[in-house]
Formats: sequence, structure tokens, C-alpha cells
Amino acid sequence: MNDGQPEAGPLAALSAPVFWRGPVLLGSFVAVLWAGLLLYSQTLAWRGDEGFHLLAAQLVAAGKRPYLDFFYQHVPLHIIVTAGWFRLFGDTWRSAHALAALFTGATLLLIAQFVYARTWNPVWKVPAACAAAILIGLHAEVIQTGTVAMGLGQCLFLSTAAFRSAIQAARRDGVSWCFVAGVCAGGAAASSLLAAAVPVILLLWIVHQAPPGSGGRLAVWFITGAVLPFLPLVWLAIEGPGQTWFDVVAYHLYYRQTTAGTWVAQFWDDLKTAYEVWLETPQGLMLILLGGLGLLVVAGMEPGEHPERAEWMLCGWLAGGVGLFLSCTAPLFSHYFILVIPFLSALGTLGLSALGSCLSPEKRPVWLLCFVTAFFALGLIKPTYRLLRGDLQRWSVYDEVAREVNRVTPPAEPVWAFDEFVYFFTHRIPPAGLENVYAQSLSLPPDLAARVRAVPLAQLESSLTTGRYATAVTESDQDAIARLGLACRYRGQTRIAGYEIFWNPTEPGERKRDC
Repeated sequence: MNDGQPEAGPLAALSAPVFWRGPVLLGSFVAVLWAGLLLYSQTLAWRGDEGFHLLAAQLVAAGKRPYLDFFYQHVPLHIIVTAGWFRLFGDTWRSAHALAALFTGATLLLIAQFVYARTWNPVWKVPAACAAAILIGLHAEVIQTGTVAMGLGQCLFLSTAAFRSAIQAARRDGVSWCFVAGVCAGGAAASSLLAAAVPVILLLWIVHQAPPGSGGRLAVWFITGAVLPFLPLVWLAIEGPGQTWFDVVAYHLYYRQTTAGTWVAQFWDDLKTAYEVWLETPQGLMLILLGGLGLLVVAGMEPGEHPERAEWMLCGWLAGGVGLFLSCTAPLFSHYFILVIPFLSALGTLGLSALGSCLSPEKRPVWLLCFVTAFFALGLIKPTYRLLRGDLQRWSVYDEVAREVNRVTPPAEPVWAFDEFVYFFTHRIPPAGLENVYAQSLSLPPDLAARVRAVPLAQLESSLTTGRYATAVTESDQDAIARLGLACRYRGQTRIAGYEIFWNPTEPGERKRDC
């Protein structure tokens, strides 16, 4: 008698589940996605705004201080970490991109392992965890932003690590895990204030989940850990309180330019951005639908039968809370929302598992996993087309420009350039005011502008007439070149892929033949 069970055949041992088979398959799958992110980071990844981040990290590696020595409108942990990485592996864009890709790849692993450990159906364990990695690793915004030197890859990892550590703290009632959760959550916020909601949500959740009488103790350990990543900011604030306050706080409150002119227009512009991210793109719409379905599954769980219900709810609180916080920023950019994607993806796999179990309970879920992969891969076609067809600055152009600038300019001579990438690639310290293009558009009283290292663009352009710069690098804008009189002030001129390089300035009173 076999009680209706199939008899064991000679191949039963080979088909029986092995405890290590699932983790190995999952790790291999995540490694493939991770390798793809790393490959993209070393080839096509580029964002125009990463120029001042790269230059700031390079300046820190050279001993300069943000806020005090140059304008930098973000919290400093990202450029401090990148500066340390530069000292170990070289200050190149490939090095910085590799660091960002490593952080983003680690995020895939943390979320995939979370889903794997909490999927109760053994048939769905590996497919659900792989689906979570796909929903993150093949998302267009994650690929394009999590692989560049803007700090959001570091933010992704630290936010996810804080989430995982907070869960361990709640499960074990341990102050050590609570402290680690605080360090990671504070590190995320100290890398970018876009993650400021993460430590708040995690602290409230830990206190709520704590046994009676231990909430205060855990809160103290969490807050202690969260403060540590802000110590560099505190030190800089002690050294230069006015400069630090202006760059990190006042700039964003009073001087950050909106993209639409008025606040009413800006609100509708930001609403359009959120709509385009979540409802207009196939990837965003799938995440919203699957994440909503996952929340319905969590709502139907009985806490006694499913002790992990609170952990799934934390995913929902982080996705919703961080998303709401990001929606209040002005102006709002689509890449901000990558901080929501890991938590929404985890919920999405729960919805995907429930959907697959209802549609085909007798079949293995690999076909549904293939569908998700194909659907998300198709969602990359339009962003890739825009990337290849758009006005993308190739890294080889910067290399060529930097080589030419260094060839025609003596090492100790100053260079005037409108683009932070030029200074980063030439490994030259920029003159005061040219470290960050966003400082040039500020209209400040002269004493405040001097204190925060914000030199107006008009003043920077007028300094070209003094002949103090051995070389000037501008865009190939003939009207601007004529207005600045660069062709008359320099004897040498070279054009490289949209850039004009002028060198060997004329002597005072000297006039070129055609000027």
C-alpha cells in the first residue's frame, strides 16, 4: 500500500528537493542580473548630473571639504564613500560606476533572499525570489540611475539593509540588530535626503513591534546608530555652520529652481512626472498592480497563522511612505522613485504568487516567471532607444577633451570650463565657483555668495577677459564664443565633438589678425 502516493522510482533521489539547490539557483540568477548591471555601468551608463558628484568626490579625495571649500547641495556621505573608493581603486568614472553597480546588485540579493525565505509554497520559492530580482534589476530607472555616481545606488542598498536589519531586530528583540538598522537607515538618509523617510518609518515600526516595555530601549539604540553616519555632516557644520546650513537646507528651501515657473504649475508638472513613472510605463503599471495585489494578500493573512505578516506590511509602509515623501519634493524627477522599487517589488512577488496559484495551481510557475521577464525586458526597449538616439555624451569624448586640455595646458596653470566633467577627467582643481554648475545660477548677496563659494555665471565669464586662464573649454556655441571673445583672446583653438578648446592666451594689448 502506498496510500495513493506515487511509488518511488530509481530517479526519485535525483528529483527530490535538495536544501542547497534553491539558494544556488537563486544566487546564480541574481549574479547574472548583477553582471548585467555591472556591464551596463561600464558602457552606456551616464547622467549629466553625476558630473558634480564625481568632481566633489575627487576633491574630497584630494583633501578638500564640501561646503567649506566648494559648493555641494547634498549630504556628504556618498562623496565621502566614493572618495575612499577612489583612493583604493582610482578616481575614474568606471571605478565610481562599478561601486554604484555593486550597491544596486546587493539590493537585488537582499530583496530576493527576503522573498525566498518568506514564500511558504516550496514550488514558488525560487521563482518568486527570481521575480523580485527581475522587478528590480530590469527596471529602467534602476538600470539607468542605480549604475551611475549619483548616490542612489548606495541609498538603495542602505535602505534595503536597514529594512532587513529592522526585521531581525523585531524577531530577536536584539539591540545589536536595532543598532545596525539605525546605522543603515541613517546611512541612507546621510547619502541622500531623498531617503529621509526610511529611518522614520523603520523606527516607528520597530517601536510598534517591540515587546511591552522594550520599545524605548530599542528606539535609543536605533537613534544612536542612525546618528553615526551624520557625524561627518556634524563636523562640517561645526567647522562652517553657515555654509553647511545653506548648502544642505537653505538652498533646497529657498533657492532651488522649479522647472515650471510657479508653484501651481510645478504641482501639475510633478503630478505628470509621477503619472509617467507609475501609470504610463508598462513596468510602473505592472509594479503598481502586482504591489496592490500583494497588499490585498497581506491584508487577508491571519497574524497567528502568518507571523511574517508584519514584515510584509513593513514593505507596504516603506513603499507608500517613501513614495509619498518623494512626491512632496519640488521639482520631482522620475529617478527619485527608484527608492520605492525594492519594497514594491517584494510586495509584487507576493501578488504574483497568489495570481499564479489561482490561474494555474497544477502547473509549475516557471512560465509565469518567463512572462514577467519578457514583459519587463520589453519595457526596456523605449528607454534604450531614447538612450541611443538621444544627445548622450560618450565617455570617450571626455577622455579626448581631457587629453587635449592636458596637452596644451601646463600642469600648474588654471583652466576655465563650463562642465564639471572636464575637471574630473583632467584631474585638475577647478577655480573657485566652477566646481558646481548649480551654484552659478544663484542670485545671492555678495558676502553670502563669497562665503558659500557661489560665483555668478556672469562674473565667471567676465573673469575670462582678465587672461588669468591658460585654457578655456566651452560648448561649440558660436554666439557665446563671439560674445566672450574667446577666439580673440587665445591663439590656439581646437574643436572636439561639440567642445571648443582655447589655449595660449594673448598678451595684454595684443590683437589677433581677425579680431
